[in-house]
Amino acid sequence: MKKIFLFILGAVIVTQTALSGTELMPWTERDLELYPRLDYLFQHYNSVHTSSGSRHHSSDDHFGTVGLSASYGSWSAELEAIFANTRHRSFGFDNFKVTGRYQWFNDVVGDFVSITTGITLIKASSVALDDLSSFHHGRNEAELHVSVGKEISCLDYWASRGWGVIAVGVADHGSPWLRGQLAWEKNFQRTTHLRLFVNALYGLGGDSLSIKSFDGYGSISHRSLDIGARISKTTDCWGIFRLEYAHRVYARYFPKCASLIQFSYLYPFGL
Repeated sequence: MKKIFLFILGAVIVTQTALSGTELMPWTERDLELYPRLDYLFQHYNSVHTSSGSRHHSSDDHFGTVGLSASYGSWSAELEAIFANTRHRSFGFDNFKVTGRYQWFNDVVGDFVSITTGITLIKASSVALDDLSSFHHGRNEAELHVSVGKEISCLDYWASRGWGVIAVGVADHGSPWLRGQLAWEKNFQRTTHLRLFVNALYGLGGDSLSIKSFDGYGSISHRSLDIGARISKTTDCWGIFRLEYAHRVYARYFPKCASLIQFSYLYPFGL
């Protein structure tokens, strides 16, 4: 437990695993406004850390996501379908996600901090489970997450904010995992947002990784730490455009030194 605590603390001290479109920050969007989203993620790595050390194993991976999110009061929900084309498989279905969240405290309306809890349910394909490039512990997975954040306001909009997420994941087989996220954001004249972030993963399995006999991360004691940045641009007529980049600075029994680039497009509209 001491090693787990120090790993998560290290992530927090530095400032999301592969870039993910699932929004876990502690604030909700506008009531009764739908946020349809399209994501494209490109991932590249040259090596994988295994039981016999670093092994050359390059991959250029493509992931596409179709998502929809909405909020009402303190509740928010999100649906996502993810598709993939990697070195290990041709283009096809990767996983489906359903996320529900509830905001207990909101610093925007006077609470000291914002706190939101939620759960994400994931249904992965069998081919995705056997893919080194796609993170899954099992065919059926769930993550419980809690997020805490604080905004600094300027007039009628937020000027900057910081927030973090801790999540615990379980699957239908294998060991649980921990996920940590920490982010800081800056708002430039309401239309341009900058986000700096760190993602951390900690698998609670006891095995090392073997490329030849890989059948998911469920039994593996994997570790990873990614750092990155996201720029968002909101337009009056064309919606929201986002560009993200992340680089893996640490990996154990996981793809090493991965570079991840993600482009997202959202077109919000009210009900």
